[in-house]
Amino acid sequence: MWPVPAAHSAAIQSVWPLDPMDRAAFSFMRYDVTCQRCGESAEIEKPMRANLPRCLVCGSELRRV
Repeated sequence: MWPVPAAHSAAIQSVWPLDPMDRAAFSFMRYDVTCQRCGESAEIEKPMRANLPRCLVCGSELRRV
């Protein structure tokens, strides 16, 4: 699993401020993702409501597998 760099904290920060009663915002899920451009695959952990981060190799969008 890739380490979560500081640049990806923006995806996590995008869901704040949160309603304390909103369980989906606090629920972290693991996702298998693949880069659409370079084909790099990884497993990431992120809040359910956060956007997928960009690829660490080429900066392109990731998609869930």
